[in-house]
Amino acid sequence: MAPILRRGSRLECLVIIPARNEEESITQVIYELLELGIPRERLVVVDSHSTDDTADVARSLGVRVVKQWLGRGKAGAIMSAIKSFKASCYIVIDADGEHPAELVPKIEGMLSDYDLVRTERSDFGRGPLFSFGNKVLTAFINLLFGTSTKDALSGLMGFRRDVASEQPPLGDCWEVMIVWKSKRVRAATIEYVPKARLAGKKKVSVLSGIKIALCAIYYKLRE
Repeated sequence: MAPILRRGSRLECLVIIPARNEEESITQVIYELLELGIPRERLVVVDSHSTDDTADVARSLGVRVVKQWLGRGKAGAIMSAIKSFKASCYIVIDADGEHPAELVPKIEGMLSDYDLVRTERSDFGRGPLFSFGNKVLTAFINLLFGTSTKDALSGLMGFRRDVASEQPPLGDCWEVMIVWKSKRVRAATIEYVPKARLAGKKKVSVLSGIKIALCAIYYKLRE
């Protein structure tokens, strides 16, 4: 079992890097985290059914790699790591290099006082179609949940173990669940400017958007 921690005590979180076909970007993401002083043993790459050399590249850098063995999509990848490695808290950062690694220690420090730390991009930087889709989905989620987030779909977040007590019903539901949870626990938000994606193709599609909207409806019905 994870140790019982008092508010304000220093946490050491496991950093989860979900990755699917990110062999061109995973090296830089891992190096950036290591350069911040995060030990290799606290980094876990979850290979989400990659068809390239993502897993082998990550292993060559000395970090732990697990195959996704639960569900589908990002939700299944994250839960595969949580079920495989017990920790008091977890930080999730996408493997595409878009998110500033230097926010990871900041999130870790904030989790001493909060149950959940979300991040929001100040802009979406992937072209007008992606930006429009994100804004529409974020507005829809805010309408359903009564939240005021600027970005419901950022792939960088941290949370204590008890926040991730369940796997969302669909693989594209993880970020939606985090926004929904933010109303029910002690939560904080960090805004940041995203970097350009290092390589690879975006994983978001029109079908993903539909699934995200269905996830929002699912969690609304649970209230």
